[in-house]
Amino acid sequence: MTKRKTADEPQPLNPSSSKRPRFDFDVFLSFRGEDTRKGFSGHLYEALKQRGVNVFIDSQGLDKGKKVEELFRFIQGSEIFIPIFSKGYAESKWCLVEIAKIVACGRLVLPIFYDVEPREVRNVKGPFEAAFRKHDEDEELKAKTKEWRQALRRAGEVSGYDLKTETQGHEAKLIQVVVKRVLSEVNKIPLDVAAHPVGMQPRVKAVMKLLDIEADDVRIIGICGEGGIGKTTIAKAVYNEIFLTFDGSSFVSDIAEISPSPSGLVTLQTQLIRDLLKTDDIAISSTAHGINMISRRISRKKVLLILDNVNHLNQLNVLAARRDWFGPGSRIIVTTREEEVLLQHQVTNSEIYKPKTLSAVQSLQLFNYHAFMGDKRAKEYEKLSKKVVLTMTTFNPTNFWVPFF
Repeated sequence: MTKRKTADEPQPLNPSSSKRPRFDFDVFLSFRGEDTRKGFSGHLYEALKQRGVNVFIDSQGLDKGKKVEELFRFIQGSEIFIPIFSKGYAESKWCLVEIAKIVACGRLVLPIFYDVEPREVRNVKGPFEAAFRKHDEDEELKAKTKEWRQALRRAGEVSGYDLKTETQGHEAKLIQVVVKRVLSEVNKIPLDVAAHPVGMQPRVKAVMKLLDIEADDVRIIGICGEGGIGKTTIAKAVYNEIFLTFDGSSFVSDIAEISPSPSGLVTLQTQLIRDLLKTDDIAISSTAHGINMISRRISRKKVLLILDNVNHLNQLNVLAARRDWFGPGSRIIVTTREEEVLLQHQVTNSEIYKPKTLSAVQSLQLFNYHAFMGDKRAKEYEKLSKKVVLTMTTFNPTNFWVPFF
């Protein structure tokens, strides 16, 4: 990625916010159709769509006689903008209208410099300068050219993707880079973990050590322990830490509850495949069919798979029987109360994490969160709280056990 920072660079273009509003589209593609529609832009659109990204492309939502009001509505309803600056981009009045509105929105812009240099965009030089000479000769457009120049300057100053320098002209590689970046933005929707994850950090660290996500092998690890000790919560926390680094991810929950139903295992297989392939167009007729589909269609993908609450070997046999069902670097985490199921599945003792119960201090802290919701009065009832927590001990009164909520 071309890194470029300037002292007067406008800041609203790539903001960050803890609150994520709802948008009609994840991505808005702005490009000159004659230049790239049947090539780079079209391929980028298909690549994003295949990964489950909701992309606006003008051929979808606007008629040939598109109105500015319609265009602005679609831009306003998009979260991320990808202007693809080609040599003919500035020749299109619609492209310039789009980039001005995009910049005004103040959201994330990921510019792609396709056969043009960033400096040509921000300084309106080269093919952009020639295009603006024509616009300046048009009395109706002349009033808009100042606004368009400013928009190009701001977009050209944003750190973006230069086809020549980013991937040495390899379009397919650049598309992969851009798709990965987009996914890192639109997939920032982590799983819901405990409201008060007391003592979670060391547990996550222990599981991460077993996973060793930098290694290229396929690993299956287990999180094993009694009900309520926090297995699912730990798995969710780990998932949130690493899911963006994989080609696909799936958290298959409540396996023990779903699998006994007549079509339960097929339902679980369907969810797994849909999640990992990012498509709803999946129909499985039997577990054998599902096994064949998983082993054939997922085997080249680096995926993260969480199989939650497993209680029978057959569930693993239809969802993740063999490591070669998944691509290099894949990680499968199984949560279960039944250690024997893991051992039967060739998961060794060294690959099984057994969470310890919360310490006395952690148990009291968790109790206070839920009993007093952070109220300062918790200090006044400290002795009573300790007595209550003491009644929740297991067999060792020095090691309190409180379920993760």
